[in-house]
Amino acid sequence: MRPSLIAAAIALALPAVPLAQSPPASRAARAPAAISRPAPASAPTAPAGGISRPAPASAPAGTPAGTISRPGPAAGPTAVPAPPRGPPGSPVVGIPAPPRGTVVVGPGGVVIAPVPLWWGWSWGYGYYPLYPHPLPPPGGAPPAEASRIWTKISAAGAISGDSDAGGVSLLVEGRRAGMYASFDRFDLSSGGALPSTSPALGLTTVNAVYAVASSGAFRVRLEVGGSALSIPSTGVYAGAPYAGTVAFGPDVGFSGQVGLVGPIGVEAHARFTPWPVPVTDVRSALALRAGPFALTGGWRAIQVSGDGTDGPEGWFDGPEFGVQARF
Repeated sequence: MRPSLIAAAIALALPAVPLAQSPPASRAARAPAAISRPAPASAPTAPAGGISRPAPASAPAGTPAGTISRPGPAAGPTAVPAPPRGPPGSPVVGIPAPPRGTVVVGPGGVVIAPVPLWWGWSWGYGYYPLYPHPLPPPGGAPPAEASRIWTKISAAGAISGDSDAGGVSLLVEGRRAGMYASFDRFDLSSGGALPSTSPALGLTTVNAVYAVASSGAFRVRLEVGGSALSIPSTGVYAGAPYAGTVAFGPDVGFSGQVGLVGPIGVEAHARFTPWPVPVTDVRSALALRAGPFALTGGWRAIQVSGDGTDGPEGWFDGPEFGVQARF
């Protein structure tokens, strides 16, 4: 008999004996725990076997995933072409005239530098010195005249023997036109005919002015207007037919100044009232300027040529000193 048949017969004849053992664990329990790694929140769903690179935030709409976007260069300032250059000696285009209080130097280029305090500073066009003088810009064009309103206030006094004079004036002018006003009081001398204690006369002048010639270093004005000569009624004039009167008449004249060297300049005026009482007013002086101020010293002469009926006859002349401010 085959051994396999014999073993089967023996197994059927023996009783079954149960074995004590724990229930078999399930396949799932026996399997090792799986490690879970959550995908990044910002990571898009990538295709199998592909690499996804998210587009930059500034990428234009419609950029597909996986496309590398490189922004272009930042926009710079718009280039401005240089002004055209002409042959040597020709005017340079695009270079403005020098501002007031600066110097233009060199034929090959423009260098702007501040001038000294006394060199025309605050005095403007017509008050620069003849030497040293601002050079013109390349091409030979003169410095541009300042287009603004200037105001000059002056006060001066003069003395001659026992007589004296003093007054104030105001000059307001622009590029060409302006206005002048002054008031002077003075004593007359007539070679001893009028005592030194005689009351002072008053001379008021108001003129319109116009610069007939003007450059960086000089200015000449034509003046046209009127004047008023006031004569007191006391003292030596008491009882005269013209005592206590005021003689109004036309006035015409010239005034101006020229810069010489550095802070030193010359200024003068000559005015004449022909009627009803002829009056001649002449002045010349040196001016020493420093910033907006100036000291003046010169000579003043006032001549009154009355006929004894409409006004007195006499004169005043002597050294005069004053101060000025211009702004």
